[in-house]
Amino acid sequence: MVVLAQNYRQMLADSMLSWTVSLVFFVLGAWGLYTLAKRRGIQKAWLAWIPIADLYVLGSISNQFRKSFPFRKTLFRFALVLLAVLSVASWIAMAVVGLGFFLPAVEETIGVDFWEFYSYTVSGDPDALMAYMEDLTAQLQPDEAELEALLGVSMLMIVVSFVSAGLSIAVSVLEYICLYDLFSSCKPNLRVAFLLISLFLGAKGLLIFLCRNSDEGLEAVRRMPRPAPWQPQPMPQNLPPHQNDGENS
Repeated sequence: MVVLAQNYRQMLADSMLSWTVSLVFFVLGAWGLYTLAKRRGIQKAWLAWIPIADLYVLGSISNQFRKSFPFRKTLFRFALVLLAVLSVASWIAMAVVGLGFFLPAVEETIGVDFWEFYSYTVSGDPDALMAYMEDLTAQLQPDEAELEALLGVSMLMIVVSFVSAGLSIAVSVLEYICLYDLFSSCKPNLRVAFLLISLFLGAKGLLIFLCRNSDEGLEAVRRMPRPAPWQPQPMPQNLPPHQNDGENS
């Protein structure tokens, strides 16, 4: 019992630390996104402080940067918000199906109490867990109707899970495309490094905060010579360095 209580305390401490770090990164990211959008004249910049709605601001910044190019005008802001809302709805549906149908069906079919099973899992005593699993196996005598009900609920759970995962991946892909545009408009020389740090270390909030007062990439693109409609030019691999008006004239 003492070991179980210690594990619970450790899990609670780890959860509190994780939530604190996530909150700090969210505040930094919202502050940076709001400041950047406000400076660039993005409407409804205050949405940066609202989860999911902040994707609209991020998409607007990406849209503004893309419109600076003569042939790069793909819009992501509305798709981002729509997919994010659908993703949240699908995760809620998965929780409802799991807690309301799947777990009760498993408990009825197998005869397992999930709280008791969880207690044995986090107790740190593998022998006690194995003994508990052996007792469950010995008592397992499901009938055909219970198995059919469990199979139907399991299939529904799998379908909802795949939909939720697909929507989450789509949101992440569009979000990181917009983040790449944001970093390109602020720190073009560091855009790849910033994107990789955001992707693998989860520090996008901090990086957006660091970019909040920079427009290096946006100014460089706007100073590029505009090609004639009949003379399209390829997308430059590297953005040109900052130049003054005298050099472009």
